[in-house]
Amino acid sequence: MLTHANLTSAVAIYDVWAEGQDALRRGDDKVVGVLPFFHIYALTTILIRHLALGSEILLRIRFDAETTIRDIAEKKATLMLGVPTMYQMIVWPRLFLVRSMLALIASIGARFLSTTKNSE
Repeated sequence: MLTHANLTSAVAIYDVWAEGQDALRRGDDKVVGVLPFFHIYALTTILIRHLALGSEILLRIRFDAETTIRDIAEKKATLMLGVPTMYQMIVWPRLFLVRSMLALIASIGARFLSTTKNSE
């Protein structure tokens, strides 16, 4: 069973860690809340801790990579706590696009170099 003391000590531990990292900002963050609050990690790190700090929490019913990117770009979200799969869903499609663009640029560059060598 979780008690008030359990929850406040968990939040205090995160605050001590953040102070040591020089990352404690009171009320300056906009946090994307996509993790389920019935798990202790999300309950303490997102909900209780950021309410205590006075941060704005952008609550989302479920994780969606495009909505999260929009929150970061348009609503200027400064923090998103998630699990590795969430970060992969944000990054992988964009890495594939970048890789495809680099391959295209390399292909065009190689053709350009071969035509300039032949013309000399």
